[in-house]
Order: sequence, then C-alpha cells, then structure tokens
Amino acid sequence: MTYYENLLTDFRHRCVCRRNGVTIIDGYRFVIGTTQLRRTYLKCANFRSNCRARAILNTDTNRVRMRHDRHNHTRTDAVSGHNSKLAQYVRSNRGTDLVYHEGNTYTPNEKLREGQKSRDWKCSMYHKAKCRARLVTRITGGGDIIHVTSNLHTHPTMYTTQKTDISVVDQKLCLERNPLCVNTRSIKM
Repeated sequence: MTYYENLLTDFRHRCVCRRNGVTIIDGYRFVIGTTQLRRTYLKCANFRSNCRARAILNTDTNRVRMRHDRHNHTRTDAVSGHNSKLAQYVRSNRGTDLVYHEGNTYTPNEKLREGQKSRDWKCSMYHKAKCRARLVTRITGGGDIIHVTSNLHTHPTMYTTQKTDISVVDQKLCLERNPLCVNTRSIKM
C-alpha cells in the first residue's frame, strides 16, 4: 500500500462531527491549535491533562488525518468536557471552607466576589510541599461542579475518608490524616 492509500484508509475510518466550533473525532473533543493556509492543526481538548492526541484537518476537503491517536482518558470525559463531579466542602480548623477532592483539600486562590460564576482553588499543601495541583469550581444551581486544571501533586494524598453516619441526609465526611503525608517540607538549617 502506498502512502496516499494509507491516508485514504485513515480518512474512511474516522467519524468526524463539527458543531459550534468544536470538532469531535471518534467521540473525542478536539480544539484548534494553529491554522495555516489549508490546514487546521487540532489537539485534544484534554491537552492540559497531558493528552498527546493530535489531528490535521484539511479545510478544502474537510478530511481529518490523525497524527497521534492515543488518548489518556475516556470518551465521556472528552465529550462532556469535565467529569461532572460535585464539590464537597469541609471546614478547616481556622474556619475556611475547603474543597475535598480525591483525598486532598484545596484552599481558595481568591476571595469570592459578587456575581462570580467560578472560583479557583489550589492544593492546601502548596506552601509545605510546593504542590502545583489546582482546580476550578463552577457555581451552578444544582451544586458546584469541579474541573481539575492540574492534578500534579508533589505529595501523597493528604487524607483517608471514613463515613461515620448511617443516615443519608446527615452523612458527614470524617477525614483522617494520612500518616505518609505529614512532614513533607525539608527542614532548613
């Protein structure tokens, strides 16, 4: 098979849908990276989560060729744009509301202002362990939705969870500190 025949078979097996500025290829969302003359270079919408999938769209023929087709996430994450997890809030010893997500807590990166529709959060270990993990909560009527922007923790998970109450209405989250994540900061002399 020649190079061009390989390209044609690539084109035939791709399911491409373009709506409202979003390109969906085989169930994965792609966004525009760069545009040149007749080509648009697309990257997976989850590129911030280190997804390396890339595609080239020929704007004359509307055909797509995949450069890298290995995704590091599922199709449902790509189409919905987020995992649709509702935020769980816990209160710190000092009275600050924290977001609890996957064994770690996040502190607000900014004060909540009037009419604000989203809020940035940083990992609570950002000073002690120089942690770069971040997330955003989008405020909706049905609860705050979490979107993880960076999941690069520099420490083990901070807490192990234990549900104590049996009743579903009053079920409170009881956090127990993970012994592996206690003194992560190196001592200066």
